[in-house]
Amino acid sequence: MGVDIYVMDFLLKFRGRSLGETLWLGRQGYHIHDSTLGNSVLRSYDRRVSIENIKGETGYCEELFKYLGSKAIRSLDYSDFEGAEITHDLNDPIPDELANQFDCIFDGGTIEHVFDTRMAFSNVKRMLRVGGIFLMVDGANNFLGHGLYQFSPDLLWRTFSRENGFEIELMQLVDDVGKPSPRDVPDPAVLGQRSNMIMSTARTYVLMAARKTFEISDGEQKVYQSDYLAAWQRSGKDD
Repeated sequence: MGVDIYVMDFLLKFRGRSLGETLWLGRQGYHIHDSTLGNSVLRSYDRRVSIENIKGETGYCEELFKYLGSKAIRSLDYSDFEGAEITHDLNDPIPDELANQFDCIFDGGTIEHVFDTRMAFSNVKRMLRVGGIFLMVDGANNFLGHGLYQFSPDLLWRTFSRENGFEIELMQLVDDVGKPSPRDVPDPAVLGQRSNMIMSTARTYVLMAARKTFEISDGEQKVYQSDYLAAWQRSGKDD
């Protein structure tokens, strides 16, 4: 879990936006080791700052997130082995005191390790305030064996759809090689067909930014793959 060059490039797109009360899913490690490439990426967004300004001394990413606009930062994890302030198993419902507490939630590679992904996503939705943003970076391809899952963008488009109380602001794939070169992934419901992406031989992240627009209970949430939903509607079998 943590921030490398590709994740930093994604996060820098939200620099200057007030991230307010920020929650990390897992304490996020700092993994930017190539300062030349790091400075090249960083200065393409802000020429006044260098990697040394945001690196910090803990091995974690508090300084980076303060630079991005976080007012306060807490982390949630199954264990406090990395110093997480909140210990909770994302396979289980969050306690009521964590509901609607955060303006930004960042998953830098945690939910891919959680067996009950539906519960994990529901917990994120419940912890996030209306108007808050969920920033997610997880494995999409060639991370087989790294976590329990690799994620399809279509799963995220449907889980964080407008009907389910979210507005997706960014959905991209980026290969974990060379200088960051992310590519947009369109919503298949808008495209009218599956957005089958030609994958490279490199490890690939899926990057998502989703803003919460209204509150919805877990029981009201409906997630169906868009092309099947369209087919059911055409056949008249949709209930």
